[in-house]
Amino acid sequence: TITGNTAKSNGGGFYINGGSVSLVSCTISGNSAASTLGGSFYITAATASIVSCTISENSAASGGGFYAVAKTIVSLDLSTVSGNSASSKDGGGFYIDGATVSLVSCDIVGNSAAYSSGGGFYINSAGSASLVACIISDNIALYGGGLHRPYVYSESLLLAGCAFFNNSASTGKDLFNPSPIFTVLSTCGSGTFNPGSGILDCFGCVGFIPANLLDGTCTACPTSTMTPSLTR
Repeated sequence: TITGNTAKSNGGGFYINGGSVSLVSCTISGNSAASTLGGSFYITAATASIVSCTISENSAASGGGFYAVAKTIVSLDLSTVSGNSASSKDGGGFYIDGATVSLVSCDIVGNSAAYSSGGGFYINSAGSASLVACIISDNIALYGGGLHRPYVYSESLLLAGCAFFNNSASTGKDLFNPSPIFTVLSTCGSGTFNPGSGILDCFGCVGFIPANLLDGTCTACPTSTMTPSLTR
């Protein structure tokens, strides 16, 4: 357990520059980089593997949970990222800047960038993200409550078998993605895409149950009071 730490510079819980780190069955909570980057993690030019961990209630100016840059590769499996906050800038849960991030069977819940963009995720500067069988809910931002990918870059965004629901923002409450390069399979929510680009399947309802995770089909949307569920 890594908790209650404060950094004057980047990385309230971890500052990782180069090399690799592997974390299993861990809790990283209540850490702060209040005026800088990466409340729990600041990762640059490194590889990080995180399995069955909880990253919660961390805070930073940007990247309340994670701030990943510069050829970094991050993988999260069976983990929860919740209640993290970016106090003045982007990326309540994640700020991805030139990094590659992969999440499988993770819950991204209740994070906030209340004064800026990307309550759950903010993907910038050719950052790449792959989310499979993830729940992205109850995140808050001005733009892209669940996920904000603000510009047109060459890297990819994959959403497969994910649930976006109960996120809030003034624009793109679940997803704001003007980039033309994306793939969405068996994923539903409410979002903004660059028209006519990418591979788009089963997006457009808030609250859903994927029939089969990666087969490109969705069942009808349940009522707004029902909680989405995933077959993991």
